[in-house]
Amino acid sequence: MTERTHTWPKLPLVTLALAALWLAPGCKGGDAADDEDEVSDDNRPGDPGPGAQALGEWGSADISGDAAGREWANMSAPEILYINIIPIMLVSFSSETEGDPCPTLTESANETVYQGGCTDEEGNRWEGRMVSNASGLVFDGLSITSPDEECEGFETISWNGRITATGMPGTGVESATFHIDTRMDIEGPDDQCQPSSESLAWDYEATMEEEPDNDDWERWNGSGRIGISVEGSVAASTVDLVLDSRICDTEPASGDTFIESGNTELRYAYDGETDCDPEGKINWYRNGEDMGRVEAFMCATTPATTGLLAFLLSALGLSRRRES
Repeated sequence: MTERTHTWPKLPLVTLALAALWLAPGCKGGDAADDEDEVSDDNRPGDPGPGAQALGEWGSADISGDAAGREWANMSAPEILYINIIPIMLVSFSSETEGDPCPTLTESANETVYQGGCTDEEGNRWEGRMVSNASGLVFDGLSITSPDEECEGFETISWNGRITATGMPGTGVESATFHIDTRMDIEGPDDQCQPSSESLAWDYEATMEEEPDNDDWERWNGSGRIGISVEGSVAASTVDLVLDSRICDTEPASGDTFIESGNTELRYAYDGETDCDPEGKINWYRNGEDMGRVEAFMCATTPATTGLLAFLLSALGLSRRRES
């Protein structure tokens, strides 16, 4: 497996997410979009969305093995938000073109809509749509299909669900809370070029706090359920995870993330303030037993240096099907 280089994004995670949720026209408050009734029933606010529904159907994951310790290492609160705003970045990058934008962008007083049904300049096929309005952000069958050169086939990733948030930039509010109820489906050839499919789901709430006049420091807490279709679901929580690039720019300065399922608890302990690992490795424990160090915190790779789907799969750790 190719090693990933871990550096922090130039823009804070909360800046990217809040910008997408509020800074588009119609996202600074007021009534929801007039045509909100056109959004899929699964994505309506207040109802269990695609993420919660999937997690209710999947069984509990077995996290007792060493492999599970590596597989669930990238599920802290900020990483969960980062994973879920990846479609925002992909859509924005794809729409910024000198030719006809794809997905197309439509702005009104109440909402901003990115609409698929087109092929971008890189040959990626987009379907579905992403809607940003006063209620938050909705993925309504948004999908991207990209050629898989190795297997001469195609890979498709699709998103459904909703991200809502409280707390707005530029208003003096020093915290923001995100509720994520989303599902992502991935279809494409496996390492034998045979058809395969996998889904991920989140029903999770994360809170970020920041210090006034200090963009280098953030504290994250979060809890909920997350899951992978081929593994099952787990309870996940992050406690007082501190990001401070003045102390360490490759891993969190302090805090913990817990993954629980059945009789097993995994704990990931962040220690950048005392042992800033250049590869972003952290200590992990299984039911209190020290299991050594594991590579975590994937908030590093950017689409500018990799293909869109390769970037996403790498960020999620799903590139394991390509491992030799």
